[in-house]
Amino acid sequence: MFTGDFFVYPEHALEELEEELRGCSSAGCIEAVFRRIEERGATAVGFTWSGLAARLVEEWRRACEAVAGTRR
Repeated sequence: MFTGDFFVYPEHALEELEEELRGCSSAGCIEAVFRRIEERGATAVGFTWSGLAARLVEEWRRACEAVAGTRR
């Protein structure tokens, strides 16, 4: 779930984004989801789609590294 001081139009775009991200298991998938949301004309106020995508990819990679570290 995304929370904070921002707006997304149309409102359902945020729900669509969350739903599509649930199925992602790679950085490429995360980036593709954000491209599709932007291509559909969703507008973000308070952040950029590319900035949020980059942050999520960074966190996804960090989580993967943490999991890989526990398997050693």
